[in-house]
Parts: sequence; structure tokens; C-alpha cells
Amino acid sequence: MMPLKTETTPYKQLTREKVRPVRGTEVAFLILGTLFLLFLLNWGVLWLEKAYPYNRGYWLMAQKWERLYALPEPVEWLILGDSTGNQGIVPEVLTEQLGGTAVNLNTVGSMAALDDVWMLEAYIEEHGPPPHLLIVHTYQVWHRDIEPVFLAKMPIPWQSWENKFEPRVSLTAQEEMDAWLARYFPLYTDNVSLARLIRGWVYSQRPIFAQRYQLQADGFMRVEISPQAARVESDMQQHLKYVAFNSFELSTINQQALSQLIVLAEAHDIDVYLAFGPLYEGVVENARFQLYFQQVRAELQAFADESEQLHLLETLAVFPANQMENVDHLIFEAAKTYTGIIAAEIEEKRP
Repeated sequence: MMPLKTETTPYKQLTREKVRPVRGTEVAFLILGTLFLLFLLNWGVLWLEKAYPYNRGYWLMAQKWERLYALPEPVEWLILGDSTGNQGIVPEVLTEQLGGTAVNLNTVGSMAALDDVWMLEAYIEEHGPPPHLLIVHTYQVWHRDIEPVFLAKMPIPWQSWENKFEPRVSLTAQEEMDAWLARYFPLYTDNVSLARLIRGWVYSQRPIFAQRYQLQADGFMRVEISPQAARVESDMQQHLKYVAFNSFELSTINQQALSQLIVLAEAHDIDVYLAFGPLYEGVVENARFQLYFQQVRAELQAFADESEQLHLLETLAVFPANQMENVDHLIFEAAKTYTGIIAAEIEEKRP
């Protein structure tokens, strides 16, 4: 009988590393090299964010503020608010019905009504008070606070929110750090947008270096896409879930913004029209939404009653899913209709 042969060689799947003595200079070069690589990557993302923007909200915030400061001359209709107005109010249609000139400087709901007032203050400083101001917000903006990272995306000096505009905003140490990172280190803060960008490139061959968004000369963002009915229905469920479990309460920052808006309107004799953004008809038909919306309207009407300069429009324009990008954002053809509806009510209310 043959004796069993014993395997004496090491198990080949276990790789044995050869650890050399550690030298301080090598460790230092490794650390510095890693930091330099991160610096280059972050610089690349900063360039990409400027040249080929990938986050629509951040891009809108920067673009609209830059357009405000670049306006060659005053306008008669200054249009402010959130993204529902950005792609919902067509300045050309508005001026056809009401006359004058107009510019759409709507940004995003993540700043609540705060940057409406700040942009008005900046506009007055640059061009003097506009005769007319139209502010458009979806109903869901009025309970919200601001998201500090969006402060970082405004092309304004650092900490202007604490010493330049009214009402002023004081950030906590953590919020200020988040804002600083958002402005100077997007490689860290834009992780979701960057991941989506890379996945689209890897799995769908969507180019990274592409112009994704565009504004017209008058600031309007024209959205011409196929109707997004499935997306609208999915989005509706989130809205209905929120109104089902929450009662409306006007946020502190929005109270402050509205109060400052009245101060500016009365000091400079500005006619201010406050409008509700468009909505999908399926949301508006819901009984719980109707109760919530009446609470929103009542709070805003209380502010409008404080000043003859502030007019709350009655219209809540509703649209079918085949005219919408999501629950409260319109495609272009519907935006023309919505603008016409808003302009008609303004014409009725004009002094």
C-alpha cells in the first residue's frame, strides 16, 4: 500500500504580502498624492458643474441670479418664484396680454419664498423698483424651510445671507459647513447627481459632456418632452400621502419673507401678484388636498389683507397628465395656456 502524499506547498489562493519597513517619506508621499488626486478630481467636478451642469436645481439657482445681475435694462414685469413658474410662466405670452417687458427669474422651491425677496432687493439696487411683480409658487412651498446648500449655489459673496439681504439668515455651524462644502467641494456634496450621471453614461450611453438645460433670452425654461403620465401618477401619490398626514402651517422663513415683501412693495409702490403654480387635476380632486389647500389659501390671504399692494390670485389652474412633466410642472404648450389664465386674472385685478 502506497503512503499518502502530504501537500507541503502553501495554499495558492492565499497571497502572502511582503511588508517592508515603513519610511516616513513614503507615507507622506502617499498621503499627499491621494490629497492631490482628490484636489484634481474636485477641480474637474467644479469645471463640469460650470461647463456641463448636471443638477437642474443648482443650475437654475446660479443661472437666474446671474441673469438678474446681467439685465441690460429694467423690465415692467419681474417674475419670481419656484420652478413651477420657471417652466410655467411664458414672459412673451404675459406681455402680449398685459403689455410692457418681462423677465422670468424663477428659481427653486428649496429656497421657499426667501430668494423672491432677496432677488427683488438685488433688482431694486441695480435697476430701481419694478412697477409689477408676479410671484408663482406651488402650494407645497409655503410650509417649507430653506435648504442651506442652495445658498452656496447663489453667485453672491459668501455670507451675504447674514449681512446683505433681508430677512437675514443665520446658519448653524453644521449648516455653514454644508454650504461651504456645496460651494467648494461638489465631489463630496453632489454624490447623488454625480452617481446618476455616471450610471447614465455606463448603462445608457448618455454623454457626460452635454448641455442638458437651456433658458430663453427672457429667462423662461421651455420644456418640450413627451407627456410623462406614469411619472405624474407616481408623483401624485407622494403629494396625497403628505396632505393626508399633515395640517398646513406657514413656515417661519416664509412669514418673514412675506412681511419683507409687503415692506418693499409699500415703500416702492410695487403691485405684487401672488399666484399658485399649476397642478395635476388628479391631486386637486382629492378631498384631503382640498382641505389642506384651503388652509394654505387662508394663510396667504391674511397677508394679502395687510396691504393694498399685495394681491393673491384666486386661480388654481389644473391640467391633465398628458400636459405635464410631473404633478406641478408643465410642458411648453400647457405653459402658454397657464400664463394666459394668470394674465387674465391679473388684468381683472390691476388697479
